[in-house]
Amino acid sequence: MVRFLKSFLSAARVCLFMTFLFAIETAAAQSPNQPQGEPEVQWAARVVKASSQLYRRGPHSAFQLLGKPNSLSFLPYTGIANPCAWMADNRTDGLEPDLDTNASAVLRVGFEQAVSARQVFVLENLNPGAISSVRIIGVNGEQQTVYSAEAGQIPFRYRFLNVFFDPPKFKVKQVELEVKTGKVPGWNSIDAIALGTTADSIKPEINLPDVAEFGDDKPENLGSLVNSEYPELLPVISADGRTLYFCRRGHPDNMGDEKRDDIWRSRRSSGFWSEAERMDAPLNNDYSNFLCSMMPDGNTIYVGNVYRPDSEPMPGVSVSYRTADGWSYPQRLEIDNFHNRGRNVLYQVGNDGKTLLMALERNESYGGMDIYVSRKKDDETWTEPVNLGGTVNTAADETTVFLASDNRTIYFSSSGHNGYGLNDVFMSRRLDDSWTNWTEPVNLGPNINTVGWDGNFSIPASGQYAYFVSSLNTYGKEDIFRVKLPQSIRPRPVVLVSGTVRDTRNGQAINARIIYEDLTTGEIVGEAYGDPSTGEYQIALPEGAVYAFRAQAPNYFAVNQNLDLAELADYDELTRDLELTPIERGQTVRLNNIFFDTGTAALKASSFPELMRVVELLQNNPNMTITVRGHTDNVGESGDNMELSRSRAGAVVEYLVSQGIAANRMKQEGYGEDKPVSANDTAEGRELNRRVEFHIDSE
Repeated sequence: MVRFLKSFLSAARVCLFMTFLFAIETAAAQSPNQPQGEPEVQWAARVVKASSQLYRRGPHSAFQLLGKPNSLSFLPYTGIANPCAWMADNRTDGLEPDLDTNASAVLRVGFEQAVSARQVFVLENLNPGAISSVRIIGVNGEQQTVYSAEAGQIPFRYRFLNVFFDPPKFKVKQVELEVKTGKVPGWNSIDAIALGTTADSIKPEINLPDVAEFGDDKPENLGSLVNSEYPELLPVISADGRTLYFCRRGHPDNMGDEKRDDIWRSRRSSGFWSEAERMDAPLNNDYSNFLCSMMPDGNTIYVGNVYRPDSEPMPGVSVSYRTADGWSYPQRLEIDNFHNRGRNVLYQVGNDGKTLLMALERNESYGGMDIYVSRKKDDETWTEPVNLGGTVNTAADETTVFLASDNRTIYFSSSGHNGYGLNDVFMSRRLDDSWTNWTEPVNLGPNINTVGWDGNFSIPASGQYAYFVSSLNTYGKEDIFRVKLPQSIRPRPVVLVSGTVRDTRNGQAINARIIYEDLTTGEIVGEAYGDPSTGEYQIALPEGAVYAFRAQAPNYFAVNQNLDLAELADYDELTRDLELTPIERGQTVRLNNIFFDTGTAALKASSFPELMRVVELLQNNPNMTITVRGHTDNVGESGDNMELSRSRAGAVVEYLVSQGIAANRMKQEGYGEDKPVSANDTAEGRELNRRVEFHIDSE
């Protein structure tokens, strides 16, 4: 029935109407001071009674009356019912509303705080005029009718009904409406009810950023080298902002049926985009293809569908890796209890490579498509999707979700939050690690959102520009645009780290996996892959943590790097080459992430993840023996430095012994300031000289 209502009610003619403000004064509206400690406006917090509702839960139920209005985006469009609003169940044949003029419903809602009320606000978002009375109810059951009217059709498609009255002698806790649904032909619904202590008219508002921050920046079409007369959809901008991937529909150069979709790309250099080119097999084939995500490394790509060599694809999402010969055949992601009740689904994998967001319709969805999250497990499979919750999701559709590089900010398209058209783009920020606690979504404003359908958002790691799809001012159908984002709606800053993985023995590039972890907790928080031919890698590290990052390859031990981003204020780009030392006799490995209290040999807890890698190495190579060596810079007395270096080497050996490594497999040496690897005349040089390393004596 939900699907029927969507199609039935959206089939009506779409046209624009001016917003209709309707105020009833049952007593002279005065403007005394605000009652001390009482909120000016409260939105209904609970359903007390609903004598009729189209469904008990979900779309068009009485629960849709709760909270702020959702239907402002639907108001310009006549004949379209918002599933985020209440409807009476007054059907006779399961399809049409009853025309019985005696049909009615009673709605009673409660509020968080009892107040000295002077106003009730009701948003009738479809075929208004059926409300015959409004009654306020006190904490002890006191009642007073503040509005009564002859119910009947009025010449407007929606109404903001502001009912003013002198404050009663009791505190108001509930509001009850009598709705003569049979008096107004067709479906009629109510989106929200508010209780006010102010004499100013309550007016529902769109939750906006500071629109003035956009200044004169308007969306710009990416031009004819990217866009064409055919639809360009689902843009995915690379983390460095230099490559744009998108879906092009119906182009004669597409593989297979020309009505289907293929993945295309364009590169940006010196401020200009190259002519778009279609990507080759296996990413494109004879069926519809679309790209979900490109990882910051540029070597890992996620595509929609499950690819099958000799038949049409199955629903799902797949991953492909860059090889020396091109892209690997896409392999299916195994997601626990994956199912989708609807026909459409969209995916995006976060830049950490461990977070999968998807927009789909499941049994526990709030209504239509909802946004879910799945996390990558140690066995490379993915957890069962978890709904992001009612702050983000509504009874309408939430779709085209994008998780920014900070791994906390999402941008998504919704028809269930207040906006300017059928679907608008919104932003919300994650508040904790549950993935179900989010800030109230912010509408990105009229510079981005239109009266039509808006979505398909993608943002590079810098957060400076947003890439999206629009059907206004295009070369044909949908085109890809970009707009500069004001600071308030950008993601939190990240650092884009790039470099090359090399062998410490000969400097040759190595094909490696990149791991980065939180040094405070030791948790692996992200992964990437280097280019198999050049060894180049790239990762995006969000602010707010101290990171260790390293390369991994068979028969090598990684020289860890670290980066303190706990106080990062602005986006930055850094170059850090990574080194891998062969696990063989005679090699020396520097341990960069060993930390001591100043001037002492007391190990800090942030050293333990690094030391546990040494433990694992020795456990996996039971015949290996090592010498742990300590070094200092030249600050201070030479003798003191020698003693400190020996003590620190001893502290490392002591820790390894505490983890079960036999003491006779390790020696310790201290060299003080005698063996520098850099000049001591700079802070950077002295930092390099203050080090702990181990030498492989035997395998």
